[in-house]
Amino acid sequence: MTDKAGSALHGVRTGNVIHVTGTLKNKKVERDVKVDPAPWYQVFGPLLQDLLPEGSPQTDFWVVNPDDLSAHKMQVKRAGSERITIRGAAVDTFKIHFSPAGALAPFWGADFWYRASDGAYVSSRLRKMAGRH
Repeated sequence: MTDKAGSALHGVRTGNVIHVTGTLKNKKVERDVKVDPAPWYQVFGPLLQDLLPEGSPQTDFWVVNPDDLSAHKMQVKRAGSERITIRGAAVDTFKIHFSPAGALAPFWGADFWYRASDGAYVSSRLRKMAGRH
């Protein structure tokens, strides 16, 4: 991962450790981030079939926050199918919901819609926190 804020990070996973090296906000870093055996993903879109294979209702996985190198356990689950309108055209989609794993799941989440015919990404929305309007 490289950004304009002076970060250029590289991560390699060996067992239950993600070894991160590079620069974080223009400062050299080398850090081991401990995780459990759940998979690790940093980019979701292109890896949807790996992240949530056909027939799998839910997967837990790790993501490393590139701002502070903290590890967060997330979950992704199938949330049904919907016909949505994109630029005036009706599109049959399946919906995937991302959220933190465990007790924090009700407080943050994001929904992603993919075209049913070929799995192409079509839309997404960050859900508001529970209890906030």
